[in-house]
Amino acid sequence: MGVKVAYIVWWRELRRYILDKGRMIAMFFQPLMFLIVMGYGIKSVFPENLMGFDYMKFLFPGILAMTVFMTAFMGGITVIWDREFGFLKELMVAPVRPTWVVLGRILGSATVATLQGIIFMIIGYFLGIRPDIVMTLKIVVVTFALGIMVGGLGIFMGSALRTTENFMALMNMIVQPMLFLSGAFFPIDNIPNWLKWFVYINPLTYAVDLMRHITKSMIKVQTIAVPQIPQNLPPQAMKTLQPIMDMLNSVMSTRPDVTHFSMQTDILVMSGFAIVFVLLAGWQFAVSEGV
Repeated sequence: MGVKVAYIVWWRELRRYILDKGRMIAMFFQPLMFLIVMGYGIKSVFPENLMGFDYMKFLFPGILAMTVFMTAFMGGITVIWDREFGFLKELMVAPVRPTWVVLGRILGSATVATLQGIIFMIIGYFLGIRPDIVMTLKIVVVTFALGIMVGGLGIFMGSALRTTENFMALMNMIVQPMLFLSGAFFPIDNIPNWLKWFVYINPLTYAVDLMRHITKSMIKVQTIAVPQIPQNLPPQAMKTLQPIMDMLNSVMSTRPDVTHFSMQTDILVMSGFAIVFVLLAGWQFAVSEGV
């Protein structure tokens, strides 16, 4: 009985996504703007052979994680809608534990977010971002895991709040800082140490980093070598060129890497956050519905 209820809730979330074309399109607008405007804009200013990576392809995993995050988090608002329209009350009459209802919602949010991510990857293909089959399958697995983690957070928030206005306000307050402090737009190696603490406690950081591990071979490019000063130049020319060469060597030696943590760390931290958020979602849902 519990599995059947979870399946019904999962299918309802999926069906709502398929039928709501406006929501599907709206969720793509902001990520595509970031990818196209920032990707092509910054790439035109900083040459990739000097940066050490293709910025457009560097940005893509971060924007993909952003798309999945926003889609999965929005699953929490369906709790409020179902409560307002009475569906939740009818659902809770069924003789099953609320855990099954929460599980169905989280899996529904994760499935919808993964589908949104797959569509975004198809769009990326036409923009020149073309991972191979193995890389693509790994990314899909990570997007589903991210969807479960964020789906749990969204259901927890949706269960705790009573109005859609409060949920949207909280979403705006949470999503933007998490996005900008996840390393989605820039490498985090050279940011101030006090800011790194906010990056480290951000669950989205590890999802972005894990996706970059998977796509690292696609992001990295051949870098230029700094030429050496010919030793037969006049002393005055050597003295003039040396500061310039020192600056170039400094720039080339401090280029940030595209990843920051190990893959094992990313997987362990994401798993930990997912377990905590799912447990919190189940607990808050039961408390809010008086079960």
